[in-house]
Amino acid sequence: MNNTVFYKPISPENAKKMLEDLSTYTVLIDVRTKEEYDAGHINNAVLMPLDMVEEMAHDILPDLSQEIIIYCRSGVRSKMAAEILYNLGYNHIYDLGGILEWPYEIVK
Repeated sequence: MNNTVFYKPISPENAKKMLEDLSTYTVLIDVRTKEEYDAGHINNAVLMPLDMVEEMAHDILPDLSQEIIIYCRSGVRSKMAAEILYNLGYNHIYDLGGILEWPYEIVK
């Protein structure tokens, strides 16, 4: 039985710290639909809908060792996206879960 973990869970507080740390470059990926993204997203998030992750990943994330934080609405799609990115060779993936858990401001 394979219990591989494709990502590390990250709290909103720690994600916010990582994103504000200018000494590292962390990419925030929103894997929801364009409609969901347009309705409200976390500041500086890059839209990469789940069904486009495999197609868009290498253009948006050319560095396989890039630190990536992924989120969706409730946490289901972000886990799926983390597995896809892991299978593409990315190895610094953090799963924020859902925007529903984000206590900070969002962009509308």
